[in-house]
Amino acid sequence: MSKQYSDYSKKMRSRLTPAGKHALKAFEDSYDLGLSLMQARHARELTQKQLSEMVGINQSEISKIETGSLAINTATLFRLLNALGATVHIELIKPSVIKKNSRSLVKA
Repeated sequence: MSKQYSDYSKKMRSRLTPAGKHALKAFEDSYDLGLSLMQARHARELTQKQLSEMVGINQSEISKIETGSLAINTATLFRLLNALGATVHIELIKPSVIKKNSRSLVKA
């Protein structure tokens, strides 16, 4: 009997250590950002090379950003957004506070 990828993925995710879960979440966030940037680039009918020239970084870096394999700093992100005529919405959500042993701890 063959397994579905979703079943396999769920099983493997359940085995991750807290550090592994954190690393996976960071990768997924980078991938989602890269995918959004790629979609914006396609909407503007730009090649990776054209965008790289507009932003001043190598085409290979654009490729790595779009696949989530290269984390970018905020300055590069805003240069990309400016070149694409796009904006980003960041929402800071107040962390919940829990009490333990009469001390408040911030729950991440």
